[in-house]
Amino acid sequence: SSGINAEWPLRPGGTPVVIMPGGTTAMIKSMTTVDDKSVDYSVAGEQCILVVGGTDQTKIHNGNVICESQSRVRTTLKFKARVLVFNIDIPITKGFPIDLHYQVCF
Repeated sequence: SSGINAEWPLRPGGTPVVIMPGGTTAMIKSMTTVDDKSVDYSVAGEQCILVVGGTDQTKIHNGNVICESQSRVRTTLKFKARVLVFNIDIPITKGFPIDLHYQVCF
C-alpha cells in the first residue's frame, strides 16, 4: 500500500489531480483493487492501486493526499487537539513531545 489518501471519489481515464502537500499535478490513468481487478471508481477509505502519469513518481510519498485540482486541502504547521491517554507510566505535560498518527498508512 502506498499510503496516499483520497478525499473524494476517484475515476480513472485522465482525471486531473493534485498531490498535496507538494502541489504536484498528475493524471489518473487507471485504477485496480488490491486483488488486481479493474474498477471504474473508488471512494475515500477504499484501498486501490492507481496508475498515474504526467508527474515525477519520486514526488509522491506516504501520507500524501490526492485532491481535485480546484479543491486542494490546506496544510498547517500547528493544530489543537484533546488527547486522552490511558494506563501511562509517565504523565504527559504541556510541551511533552509525542508522535501522532491519524489514518495514515505506512
